Amino acid sequence: FEQVQAYILAGDCYQINLTQAFSAKAEGQLLHTADAFWTLTNAPYSGYLKVEDFEILSCSPELFIDFEAHGQITTKPIKGTMPRYTDPVKDQLSKQALINSQKDQAENVMIVDLLRNDLSVFAETGSVQTPKLFQIESFSQVHHMVSEVTARLKPEINPLDVLLHALPGGSITGAPKIRAMQIIEELEAEQRGVYCGSMGYFNFDGTGSWNILIRSLQKQADDLCIWAGGGVTIASDCDAEYQECFDKVEAMLDLLNSWYTPK
Repeated sequence: FEQVQAYILAGDCYQINLTQAFSAKAEGQLLHTADAFWTLTNAPYSGYLKVEDFEILSCSPELFIDFEAHGQITTKPIKGTMPRYTDPVKDQLSKQALINSQKDQAENVMIVDLLRNDLSVFAETGSVQTPKLFQIESFSQVHHMVSEVTARLKPEINPLDVLLHALPGGSITGAPKIRAMQIIEELEAEQRGVYCGSMGYFNFDGTGSWNILIRSLQKQADDLCIWAGGGVTIASDCDAEYQECFDKVEAMLDLLNSWYTPK
């Protein structure tokens, strides 16, 4: 955390999405836990993929790019998180704190600008719009601040080229993106694997939908891993950023641990 802030003060970057991994040994297939995880998270961009002994179980709340008819595209970056509470008064106060957070708004708008730039390379001139800014979406464990960027692709553009050019998503790297990725590579203790990548599909007509692989489990043979992180800016507090990781995945970790049987 301190090194990230040192890079910010030195002018290398404005924001870094710093993450950590939680890992364990596990038997069985992730597929058999999918219903429990999807019921727990109620996430709109969930998915499952298995290739030989490699599995991804995603409970993602974040849309990366939605490819719609007539070349319309939408991205919905998340930046800004506060925990949910069973007490409705505490829950509303938590939501209101996120609504009023200038720090989270500053983070969010940085990523919106980054994604507008990524999409403008392929978009018709003047078509890049931001119809929603700083909207609050509430999920099972957290409130998120979500914005929306839309554009219309040039007729000659292949949607797959847009997806590959825009990866990885700006909301999970930082700004500026290339320097942010270099700093992440230097500072994070473990490789991210599929985490913060994307899972989705294309139809034959070029429409399709792709998520950001957050709140997602990766299993390779018996090695199980889940990650969590957050955007660090000059205004960030180390303890708050660390707690945010647990706000995001604590319920998923608790569910995983509920199946643990000592040998």
